[in-house]
Amino acid sequence: MLAFLLTISAAEASSPLRIYVDCQSSARVDACTYLRRSVDNHPALTRVPRSDDQVTVQVNGTTVALIDRIHLRYTAEIPGAPALYERTVELDSRDDVDEQVAALEAVLLQGLAVFMVQSHPGSVSVTLSVPEISEAEDDVGSPLGVGLYAGTWGSWTENYQNFDLWSGVYANRTLPRSRQRVGFGGDYDLSRQPSLELDDSSIALDSSSYEAYARMSFEQHLNDFWSAGALLRGGHQDPEGQYRATGRAHAGVSRDWFASDDPRGNQLALAWLIGGQYDDYNSTNALGEQTALFVTHMLLATGSVRFDTQEVGTRLSLQARLLNPLERNVLSANVYSRLYLGDRVDLNFSIDVTRQAIPGPASIDMSNFEEVTRADYAEPLQVNGYINLDLHWDATNGVQNNRFDVVNRLGDLSNL
Repeated sequence: MLAFLLTISAAEASSPLRIYVDCQSSARVDACTYLRRSVDNHPALTRVPRSDDQVTVQVNGTTVALIDRIHLRYTAEIPGAPALYERTVELDSRDDVDEQVAALEAVLLQGLAVFMVQSHPGSVSVTLSVPEISEAEDDVGSPLGVGLYAGTWGSWTENYQNFDLWSGVYANRTLPRSRQRVGFGGDYDLSRQPSLELDDSSIALDSSSYEAYARMSFEQHLNDFWSAGALLRGGHQDPEGQYRATGRAHAGVSRDWFASDDPRGNQLALAWLIGGQYDDYNSTNALGEQTALFVTHMLLATGSVRFDTQEVGTRLSLQARLLNPLERNVLSANVYSRLYLGDRVDLNFSIDVTRQAIPGPASIDMSNFEEVTRADYAEPLQVNGYINLDLHWDATNGVQNNRFDVVNRLGDLSNL
């Protein structure tokens, strides 16, 4: 193990190294507070505004089970010193504060020593010790992870009752240069209300619906910026729904402007996919089709940034039938926010606006309340909002890989 020890001579005591600590995200350990305190308490260092610093220390945190991984990124313009230097330390969130501070301070000084030795020659001394090798260092963890999500909504009065339930489960395998994911889910809606009485007829307004769906995705890095992948989706709806069955298969490439293991989790990506879709409809559509098989392609974009325990982002998609885009096309924009409530609990908010041209049902029985209300899938303009609670147990190998994540924008039973 290599250890750096910073000392300062009397001649250099009046010019400590000027540091700006930039906290860009945090984990459960209050790393930013501890690091700023360490800078303030060290005679060789002083904390200053960014406009006056010699070294900027950017701090980002991620969580892996009970461990917080703190990433320190040093940038500077000091002659003879590197322009960029990085260090990472893993902290057990259960340790007491003194142990966490000591581990953080050691890594902080190791990084600053690289710059201190150039700006203040003679102020840095180095001691070497034999590294301690433990069996734990050979344990790289598992690339497998699973997750469970669920949500519900309901209301009740004497004559009106409504209940919605949705849930699902997924598993993934995440490696530095590849990722696979499979998921299954479904939802159920129930509404009870008095019938509508017209002259001598009565129209029932009760309704219920259900659907089940599944998806699989595969991704492989091509280089630091490009990746290739495939997405399979399918599902089934109740008889009043749009699909008796549907299946889609697409493959394509993605261009990412941030690294897949960016410590802040930032994303900026653009993807193009092409593939086919087969639909078996519950009722004949306006084109006279009971079933349809056609080729589609899509252009997808996503961007997101994380601040401490909150992530905000946007997603855009343009999908169309390849040979006849005016017959089937969907343009959609989505804005979302995710709150990280704990190491295994997330709360998600989302607003989605869609403009589309999709063939609706050929005919509707206007006396059938369910048939009328379920035909809304073909409406040209749709606005939807979501709140969802996500419980997850992530892979323990600590690998971050968000390549091809843009395909998560695509709904399992959406029109395209």
